[in-house]
Amino acid sequence: MRHVLAATVLLVALSPACTCTGSVTHLSPDDAARACVVLQACFPNEWRTSIFGGSLARCTAGTTQLPPSPGALIGDQAVTTGLEAPLSDIYRCVLAAGGDCAKAAKCWSRSGRGGTCTAASLERGTCDGTVLSGCTADGFVFDVDCAKYGGTCHLDNIWFATVGVCDLGNCPAKTQCYGPVAEACEGQGLWRGDCSRMSLSCVIDADAGAKCDTTQTCDGGVATCDGSTVVSCSFEGKPTRLDCARNPTLHRCEAGKCVESGNECVVNTDSSTCDGTKVKFCQDGVYRSVDCVSLGFGACKAGACCVASCECTPTTCAAAGKNCGTISDGCGGTLSCGTCTAPQTCGVSNVCGTACTPTTCLARGNNCGSAANGCGGTLSCGTCTAPQTCGGGGSP
Repeated sequence: MRHVLAATVLLVALSPACTCTGSVTHLSPDDAARACVVLQACFPNEWRTSIFGGSLARCTAGTTQLPPSPGALIGDQAVTTGLEAPLSDIYRCVLAAGGDCAKAAKCWSRSGRGGTCTAASLERGTCDGTVLSGCTADGFVFDVDCAKYGGTCHLDNIWFATVGVCDLGNCPAKTQCYGPVAEACEGQGLWRGDCSRMSLSCVIDADAGAKCDTTQTCDGGVATCDGSTVVSCSFEGKPTRLDCARNPTLHRCEAGKCVESGNECVVNTDSSTCDGTKVKFCQDGVYRSVDCVSLGFGACKAGACCVASCECTPTTCAAAGKNCGTISDGCGGTLSCGTCTAPQTCGVSNVCGTACTPTTCLARGNNCGSAANGCGGTLSCGTCTAPQTCGGGGSP
């Protein structure tokens, strides 16, 4: 951020909470958890990107802020960018769709246009006027008119990449203070950060504009804990104090950082599991369970709620005894079982074999009963007229 001290950047890393302006409808911890469960089940490719972290624990933890994950919207953000309100609406829409993944896919398009596109990522949007648009990693159209949320769309340089972002407005010629809140410019867009969350004040610098500052100084060192408060020294030698207890999550201070409120589990190491139809995972240091059936899914499998295809175990070519051609996998998909090496060809039973010309009843001299056709099949050579009967050789 061009006009904010490193202390404000540190604020982003340490805490998801502040008192900021904006029209964000926050998610409850329950809604954030349930929204993450739907996102995991319906959008497996986007799920693996950094916005969701590929983990229910990280998705609900509130540590991913740019763009914010559902967990980051449980409370106000330390730094408000303009993405919070539209993503809050998207997550609520996804939660309402539940197990209907086709309906959930339409939630990415706030214009209602929807549709599919060449898969990319939510983190690689572009701007068309005030409209932020792109394509999710699962190939669904993503668009939002930032102006409807009181903001603008800009291409900002975030984490060493130029991406489209809904900002709070255009960057002014000189950023201002609004009480403890400092305006900040990220590229051409306007963001805001609450200096009071780090026990700093917003001051106006003659050159830099608004910034978080204090008259006190420090000489660096390792961050420590004073009760629930993280005590540290910014890159610019300013002492900061962050009270973890004011966060909606990560309430405890441990080893100089805000950590999970509970101590049953650890967000960064615990993976989700199944408990019957429920998916169980770590949220803010406490185990939480969400019933897949209550969301409209059929079951829980491998630590995730299952859409219809997940509830079926597809067969394999080997299990089906096939070695060529295409067969059904038994779950609505198909399997390619390979090709045959000449002179063998793929038979109607999807098994390689040498080409065979079946014989006939006439060629065999048979006029009744059944006989082998010489190619694994059976010939029906007719019946006899009484009093004749069919002999063992296929003749009366």
